[in-house]
Amino acid sequence: MNRIQSRRRAAGAFTLAELLVAAGITGLIGSICMVSFVAIQRCYELSMARSGVRTNVVRILDAMEVDLRNASSITAAVSGTDNVLPLTLTIPQRYSEYEPAASLAGDPGRSATRLLPTFDPQTAKLQFPEPITVTFSLVAAGATAKDVTRAVTWTAPRGAKHTASRVIATIPADTKITFGKPAGGLLTANDLSIVAKVSAQSNSKAGRTSAPIAAASTIFLRTKSLK
Repeated sequence: MNRIQSRRRAAGAFTLAELLVAAGITGLIGSICMVSFVAIQRCYELSMARSGVRTNVVRILDAMEVDLRNASSITAAVSGTDNVLPLTLTIPQRYSEYEPAASLAGDPGRSATRLLPTFDPQTAKLQFPEPITVTFSLVAAGATAKDVTRAVTWTAPRGAKHTASRVIATIPADTKITFGKPAGGLLTANDLSIVAKVSAQSNSKAGRTSAPIAAASTIFLRTKSLK
């Protein structure tokens, strides 16, 4: 009986060769799973980085479009054949006060009153008491990023000048923001429309890059066109 039981136990056990083969297959499957997980993780990080950059590009264009439509004059720096930031706009002051700080800095104040325009019989135009100045600029935000800021300077009811600034978006340091005529060329004082272009490169934490994110918007200078 003891011999029969020993033979049955030996027949049900694994040999060393079988264990080595099973360990090798398990290790191979584990390696494939790990490589796949790392690849998926990198793809996810790159997708999230690209989504974040795209959101900031849209935010920049939205903020600029609102102010450009209300601008009565525009000046911008020049780099080669393009106009670049800082971009300075002169806009009629339609409110008595603007928010001095925090996320709403530069927006009309919560307790502000609307300023009514007056009619100038010599020019036959409606005029506001004072203009405000809106400046979009690039400010370094570390070694690999820059902040797009919006600064507003206005005149308080007692005649004092105030300035408030906030960050519109944070973008990669190599992002290009340019302006020009719809037909190409530098801006001039007589232009009634402007093309704003943003080109940004999204990078993941692992240093991988994707195709550049490019966006352009043609903006009609509505206030400037009024005669």
